[in-house]
Amino acid sequence: MSEQDMFLSVPFNRKDELKKRYQLKWDADKKLWYAPNKKTYDNCALVPYHIINLVIIYKHKDRAKQLGARWNGSNWYCSKSQFDEHKSKFLSCVTDSDDEVEDEDEKV
Repeated sequence: MSEQDMFLSVPFNRKDELKKRYQLKWDADKKLWYAPNKKTYDNCALVPYHIINLVIIYKHKDRAKQLGARWNGSNWYCSKSQFDEHKSKFLSCVTDSDDEVEDEDEKV
C-alpha cells in the first residue's frame, strides 16, 4: 500500500464485481479493501472506510469486539462510523474500570 491508497467499505455480496471494476486490492492484515491509487478512488462510487485506532485494556477486549473493534495482530481498530455510534462504550474499554461510561444519547 502507498499513501495514495484509500480503504473502502465494500459490501460482501458485491466484492467480486467491485474488485474487478475498480481493481480493488485486499489488505490481509487490516481485513479491508482498498483502491490501489487516488485516481481509482476518485472514480469509485464506494464509501471510504475511515479507521480509528484504539487502545483497549485486555480485560475489555471481548466488549470491544462486540462493539465491532478488530485486532490486526498488533493494534485494535474500528471504523469511524462504529466509533461514533458507540463512542462512550468504546471509551469504557480504554479505562481499567469495570463500569461502562454513561451514554449521553441514552439519558432521558
